[in-house]
Amino acid sequence: MIVPNLEWYLEKSASQSVSPRCPFATVQGCPRFYQSLFLLGNAGGTKISEKEDKKILKKWKKSPLWPVTDEQETSIAGPKDDHKHFWRFCPEVSFDHFGFFASSLNNYANDLDTTLAHTELGKVKTPR
Repeated sequence: MIVPNLEWYLEKSASQSVSPRCPFATVQGCPRFYQSLFLLGNAGGTKISEKEDKKILKKWKKSPLWPVTDEQETSIAGPKDDHKHFWRFCPEVSFDHFGFFASSLNNYANDLDTTLAHTELGKVKTPR
């Protein structure tokens, strides 16, 4: 089982002879990073100031890198104040906030699903 933590990421980078961490991982360097950070501000993270957000959004909306359709956009879903799904996120932002380099993160729907998953993960001795 792959656990996409920092150790995994560093090993992947070394095996491919590339530097670890994305050189574009800033709100000014990547629209996906910006969208991810902006959405985390609506899901319990620190918000980008309104003034700064307007300036950055204006820049990215003019860029050919900006998503053209809703299906391409970074998004979050779930009940208010209990977001359970994070889709098309920047893996760098996911790591900084959740501890995993992943573009999509999903919480279990309910306690039964959580219990079943813990049971299965325990059988294969998945690290905590």
